[in-house]
Amino acid sequence: KVVKPHQIGGIRFMYTCLIEAFSRYPMSDGFGCILAHSMGLGKTLQTIAFTDIYLTQLKEALNVHKVLIIVPINTLQNWLSEYQYWLPQKPTTNQSETDSPVDDECYRTFNIHHLSESHKNLKSRATVIAQWHTAGGVLLMGYEIFRLLIQRKIGSRSKNTSEHHQNRISQIQDALFNEIHL
Repeated sequence: KVVKPHQIGGIRFMYTCLIEAFSRYPMSDGFGCILAHSMGLGKTLQTIAFTDIYLTQLKEALNVHKVLIIVPINTLQNWLSEYQYWLPQKPTTNQSETDSPVDDECYRTFNIHHLSESHKNLKSRATVIAQWHTAGGVLLMGYEIFRLLIQRKIGSRSKNTSEHHQNRISQIQDALFNEIHL
């Protein structure tokens, strides 16, 4: 479980693109980045490592608590598995004092939220996005769902679109915009 030199370069690239400098970060709207390497070079691991640094080490200094990662939908389950493998959530059960001590640094302190094909309607998608927006952590979603959510027109209402539905669209778009996009 060792990060390779080219992967460290990828983590530095994300840091440079997304944070630039502590002094400029609060004044920047952010830029986002696209990490594109050949298959098998560790883009997922690099992103997991960066989000861990961003949401734990830099959380207080930068006042951040959310990351949005947009991926091909057919890799979404793999991303969830990779987060669990490389940075599992801390167990909720208390260890007895006879158990061997566990290094807290190997657990993530943030939640992973995801929008998948199982979230078929706007209400279920809005619920996941609202939970992420409130609680923070990482939101994983596919390109297509992201495109559909941000391209919804708020002002153009059909006879089947209620005001409540329009409010959900507005809340989703507000939560998704101005986040870090990896």
